[in-house]
Amino acid sequence: MPEYQSSSRKARQIKNTLFQVVAMTAAGIALIVLATLLISICARGFPRLSPEFITNPMSSNSAKTGIGPALMGSISILAICALSAIPLGVASAILLEEYRPKAKLPKMLHGFVQSNITNLAGVPSIVYGILGFSVFVIMFSSENLNEPWLDIGQEFYLEYPGAGGQSFYVESSEGAELTPATLTMDAVIYGSLREARAGGPPAEVKVVEAGDLEGIRSEADGRLRKINRSMKRALRAATVDGAFQVDETSAGEIAAAMLTPLKDDLKADYEVMKETAATQLLAMNGQDAVQQIQSRRVLYDKLLEKEFDAAGLRGLIIEGTEPLPKDVKKWYYMQIPFGKGMLAGGLTLMLVILPVIIVSSQEAIRAVSQEMRSGVLALGGTKWQAIEKVVLPSAIPGICTGAILALSRAIGEAAPILLIGYVGLQAGPDHLMAAFAALPLEIYNWTSEPDKSFRDAAAAGIIVLLAVLFTFNAVAVFIRQKFQQAN
Repeated sequence: MPEYQSSSRKARQIKNTLFQVVAMTAAGIALIVLATLLISICARGFPRLSPEFITNPMSSNSAKTGIGPALMGSISILAICALSAIPLGVASAILLEEYRPKAKLPKMLHGFVQSNITNLAGVPSIVYGILGFSVFVIMFSSENLNEPWLDIGQEFYLEYPGAGGQSFYVESSEGAELTPATLTMDAVIYGSLREARAGGPPAEVKVVEAGDLEGIRSEADGRLRKINRSMKRALRAATVDGAFQVDETSAGEIAAAMLTPLKDDLKADYEVMKETAATQLLAMNGQDAVQQIQSRRVLYDKLLEKEFDAAGLRGLIIEGTEPLPKDVKKWYYMQIPFGKGMLAGGLTLMLVILPVIIVSSQEAIRAVSQEMRSGVLALGGTKWQAIEKVVLPSAIPGICTGAILALSRAIGEAAPILLIGYVGLQAGPDHLMAAFAALPLEIYNWTSEPDKSFRDAAAAGIIVLLAVLFTFNAVAVFIRQKFQQAN
């Protein structure tokens, strides 16, 4: 046997002191880097934080850009991720830890599964993104995603355009025949899609011949087309640095300039028309050229509605008008394949964090003493009763800790949803299959913009992302503390 020289007490103390110095130095450097990053982000991001930044959609104007749809998308996919990954992960951990097989072949299979789950925790997240796209988005299919194999949660209507710009709706079924409006039409027609979905009340409509309306409608359209042209010129004149700049005074002046030349020709009240135009113009303040296109259409439709009201054209449908098929998706709408939507994004993030939750839950379950299990069995309880009444309550704090770490990773992941999410959406998801934006994607996009002012928006987005993360973590910590006190 070789003999080893034991170091003196003084040498061991020196080594111990050196190790402590190295460890504290490493920790101090890490804390300094973290503090520097947080201070830099807060210094740039806090001035940009505002209610408008939280609610506005993404815009090409750095002063008006926001994270509203991206925030709703991140919260939605994180909720789907948590609701699917935590139950599935905990159930898998119970199966692997509490129901270990004893036969040789099942035992080998158990070891194979266990080793693969441990290895999966270190797989790059972009791999999960490709897997999620193949499994959830297209479900290994190359067919058109606009024609799913199965869909549920849709309502179908026929939309009849009214002579006064308003649309009327009739409940329908998928693939229903498009029946043109006739003078003897007796179907129940609702005045708006909201009324149709609620089942009433029906609108008072009348089907009339096209010849009876042609002259009045052409005249009204002609007048308002002139207003539309003058509106375009006014918007261009008031656009500065790519954004429409207007206040209450200038909005009234622009509205008057648009309408005054046609004051004597308008059938609608001039002051009502001017107030309608000024209100809409004021709401367009700060919009870029792309947003102005839609807002200008809205303004034109509102003025047309006022003019047709005055001409008595509201509530009329022209005979022979063919309806347009329209479908409305409920919040639980689902199709197979899932497509590039919110559910596919949440389940893809579930794949990313599932191995972490399984491994951490196994460690928490393993930490529960065997004597506690044996006590339940000795009192005549079943194995499941021991798991339900003793093991799980005792392991909840550790499971919550693993869930916190996993969700912290999931909310900041951009790579897995790069193929599924979108950048620049103008609205948040309204059903499970809806397209979604996500905060990490928006932040990455802002940092890639040539305009440096977008860096401030990116910093503000990071602060919001951290706030969402801390909120989810606070809920998990609260649950952990409750179970620790109960035990």
